[in-house]
Amino acid sequence: KVGSEIFRWTDSQRAETLTANPSDRRQVIAQAWYPSDTSNGPPVPYFEAQGHLPGSVGGMPSFMFASFGSVKTHATFGTAISSAQKTWPVLLFSPGLSNPRELYTALCADLASRGYVVIALSVPYESAVSVLARGQVVGQTTHPDVMGPPPHPDVERLIDIRTADSSFALDRLSRLAQLEPNSSLAGHLDLQHVG
Repeated sequence: KVGSEIFRWTDSQRAETLTANPSDRRQVIAQAWYPSDTSNGPPVPYFEAQGHLPGSVGGMPSFMFASFGSVKTHATFGTAISSAQKTWPVLLFSPGLSNPRELYTALCADLASRGYVVIALSVPYESAVSVLARGQVVGQTTHPDVMGPPPHPDVERLIDIRTADSSFALDRLSRLAQLEPNSSLAGHLDLQHVG
């Protein structure tokens, strides 16, 4: 059985460089998938923003994703983490270029069912769809040029952003008990074993 929880954190030390507003701060969205002993809870939808998707998702019109609301994800929100062990190893998951984390739902849920806490990151403004802290749904606003031989400055810039997002997420997870004391994961992450 698999549980899930979504974190929306704002890095007040980092400006959001993928929007035009200089006062925007970088938001890091992380969906945790983890082993659970129960499946009592609301089911996790395939797309968090189902019904509010941007005009296109990964270059395809959003109407093509209309039936994704009936996809069963084999996970539930808010269930307690499994009591089979005190702490669980962590896998930090970064989706492919411009892909939303949701496209990897089956993989993340499968890994969680095998005894890992999978932290799947969204990459706002690069991913095809992300839900920000106040519920705002944003699509992809940057389209990096990956044609031709390297270097690809746009891709390198996105790698730097993802690296900073990952570092920030790991920092938040290390302080989860203080920052999110009601989280099912607080005190149950083995951050000495992160992949």
